[in-house]
Amino acid sequence: MMLGVFHCIYCSIYTLDIGVFICYNGIIENIRKKFDIVPIKYKINILAALKAAGYSTYKLRQQKIFGERTIQKFRDGEIVTADNLAVICKLLNCQPGDILEYEEENT
Repeated sequence: MMLGVFHCIYCSIYTLDIGVFICYNGIIENIRKKFDIVPIKYKINILAALKAAGYSTYKLRQQKIFGERTIQKFRDGEIVTADNLAVICKLLNCQPGDILEYEEENT
């Protein structure tokens, strides 16, 4: 089993995942062999931290920093692309380790 960043050469989508990553013309199908979720979680509430730094969800959309789907992923606690994580780190002046953590699964 492999843990890493997978990149689709057709649609330039990155994903951090466990299992098999398949992309058909921009449609992602992810087949997982063991885990139902990625064991990486946010340490902080991303939207609350961005709001404290002066970036409301309205401002994020208006200035085209993040789209609505990415903002919804933050609300749902879903991990976003590496590019979006880099933008978060730039806006919050932090490192990825400040906002992400690995959470071991109890089996």
